[in-house]
Amino acid sequence: MEVIKPIAMTALIVTMIGLICEIFLPASGRTIDIGAGILAIATWIVPPLLMARPRNRKPRSSLAGVGIFVGIFVVAACLSAIGISLALLTLFFRPEANWAWPAIWAIGAFWLFGCILSYIASRFARKAENTSK
Repeated sequence: MEVIKPIAMTALIVTMIGLICEIFLPASGRTIDIGAGILAIATWIVPPLLMARPRNRKPRSSLAGVGIFVGIFVVAACLSAIGISLALLTLFFRPEANWAWPAIWAIGAFWLFGCILSYIASRFARKAENTSK
């Protein structure tokens, strides 16, 4: 449950800033629309970059590996939540949303791809475990 707090707080803060901009600065709608698209792209780029960064330290425990994975998950979830909230703001306030629907579809595809990849990886792990016995 502790993981949900930073994700929700980050998305809430950015949504409130976007809402204030939409209400008081009507011309900011295009910027928020583009922001949703950029965050959708960042959802696809940032987690693999975090996985690929070098770790020049002593060997870690297995628990440290889980911590790294949870951190990458939180970053991806924050980017996704912010991107979807900005896309929904754009769809609500702007009649011509160029980036909002593609952003929602890209973020949805990212999480679907992650679930499919996780399932495939678990199948290979089970198969390797069965063959080693």
